[in-house]
Amino acid sequence: MQVLQALTIFTLAVLCEIGGGYLVWLWLKEDRPWWYGLLGADVLRRGGVVATWHSVDLFESGPCEGQRRDCRQRAYFGRDGPRLFWKAYR
Repeated sequence: MQVLQALTIFTLAVLCEIGGGYLVWLWLKEDRPWWYGLLGADVLRRGGVVATWHSVDLFESGPCEGQRRDCRQRAYFGRDGPRLFWKAYR
């Protein structure tokens, strides 16, 4: 159940990031109304909040041992994320 919850939250955060970035791109490059950019920025902001919802503590050992949650967040979405996620659940 924890794996499914973590994957769902991760997927939602990714969709927010892609969707928000696309709305900003449409505003800037395709001459869409200004509210596309505003909505895109809000979706990006919400995606950052969604990314902090995960409660699965995958990083008790590793690059962020004993450090604050923001370090774990960077590991989760950075280059170490997939490797650590797979290591925790195989």
